[in-house]
Amino acid sequence: MVRRAVRTTALTLSLLLLSGQAAAQADDEPVRFTLENGLRVVLQPVPGRRFVAVGVSYDVGAGDVPVGWTGLAHLTEHLMFSGTDVLDEVDVYRRLEAAGAVVRNAVTSVDRTTYYEILPVAQMQRALWIESHRMARMLAGLSEARLERQREVVLHEGWERNLYGWRGTVYQQRYLGVFPEGHPYTRFVEREDDVREIRLPHVQWFFQRNYGPDDATLVAVGGFDVDRVRDSIERHFGPIRRSGPSVERPDPPPVQPLAQARRITVRVQNDRDQIEVAWPTPALFDEGDAALDLLSGLLIDRREAPLFSALVDSGIALEMNARQYSHDHASVFVVAAVPARGHTVEECLSAIDGALEEVRAHPFSDADVDRARHVWARRQRLDVEDLGARFSLLAAMREDYVPTLTHERDRYLGVDASDVRAVMERWLPRERRLVLTSRADRSAPPRAEIISDEGRPPVEAR
Repeated sequence: MVRRAVRTTALTLSLLLLSGQAAAQADDEPVRFTLENGLRVVLQPVPGRRFVAVGVSYDVGAGDVPVGWTGLAHLTEHLMFSGTDVLDEVDVYRRLEAAGAVVRNAVTSVDRTTYYEILPVAQMQRALWIESHRMARMLAGLSEARLERQREVVLHEGWERNLYGWRGTVYQQRYLGVFPEGHPYTRFVEREDDVREIRLPHVQWFFQRNYGPDDATLVAVGGFDVDRVRDSIERHFGPIRRSGPSVERPDPPPVQPLAQARRITVRVQNDRDQIEVAWPTPALFDEGDAALDLLSGLLIDRREAPLFSALVDSGIALEMNARQYSHDHASVFVVAAVPARGHTVEECLSAIDGALEEVRAHPFSDADVDRARHVWARRQRLDVEDLGARFSLLAAMREDYVPTLTHERDRYLGVDASDVRAVMERWLPRERRLVLTSRADRSAPPRAEIISDEGRPPVEAR
């Protein structure tokens, strides 16, 4: 959980910034257009590259499923990935393998579902044909046998990742603890019982309303010719009809700090206690998101960093981390720790509080934040060569912000010490946070057990 500290000399930092400036100059604005059927297209040519990352991102994720149907988006992803009536998963694999693809994957996040491939530019047509085929003919390939096969795969993944056990309960309580009742992020954690109840009509209904061209963005990043690719996209995707009538999904209310402190204690079937301190924070790309990312690094990235020193260097914690989990509508800032043998979660909480109070009393300096910006610039510079990373950034774009490497570099390098102080005061107040404690007990039920929930806001009458 602890990130390795990065030591960089002043000369190296200067060279990195110059490299970042060169990358920014080469990172032109992407070509954007929309087909008549509503498909949004984002093309980012990268001259000289022999490979391309290409895929489709759908505006539906695990947080968009109806109440009581967790896992529906994930199972639909697997069914769509497994092919159509004339193109099954083995066919897809063989075609892409023959095309020299180095990556083929699909991911369901809380906000979106994405399918993508990385393959030689000369074989880009194959990827466009496969993605258009998935979009147009997925329903034609559905059957009870395919549903049951993919259900077993999803269930296996759930148990393998412990989503159906205590870890999934902890994830769920984290989001239930920081977001109001009814928020989509309070119901995205998958439940085994829900997955087992999904039937073919449920998938058909869900797909028809959420996986049409007007609910999707096609993204391509690599060494292609824009005009030729545009013609191909029109040919492959243009004839596909829009999705069926869908229920409007209004955006949740703007994120706000908790009204009061809240503490949830969970009994888990594990061998060690754990503790998390969490706050609701601004959404991905919103004001404050970048500053909170930098703050997480400032707190843990060096041995003398406040949380590292207070928890790990002191011997109180075996593991620790601090991270901003950024999502489309809101984010969560989490500080987590696992007590070392002979120490307790209460000691960890006291150490976390002490470290954060010390930062509030003696904020990070301009030099500290400048170093954190440079560390970020170094990491981001590595993404210049990673087509998958650039694809993922563009797949998360929104109407008012296109996250090219240039824009992302500017977003982070624009953060100063006053911004870091401001987000800490605004979004991480001690008296308005969630403390989530996991008490290890080998006799606990597999799904874990909620022992207490102190400070839970009253449920409004309906």
